[in-house]
Amino acid sequence: MIVDVNVLLAGLIVSSLGAGMFLYGKKAERLVPLVVGLLLIVVPFIVYNVIALGTICAGSLVLAWVLREK
Repeated sequence: MIVDVNVLLAGLIVSSLGAGMFLYGKKAERLVPLVVGLLLIVVPFIVYNVIALGTICAGSLVLAWVLREK
């Protein structure tokens, strides 16, 4: 299998966002950022397409913004 550098870079960025959201959700005891952060950490291991990865990331972040707890 040939690994594309763009997929690796996109996965690194998405996983970093996910780790930040996961740690924030854990510290603030909020379920939505915790779950979305975990999803963003796991998705780069499953999806190998940059466009699909970006779409899933954007959709997850929009979902977290819409469902944010006040």
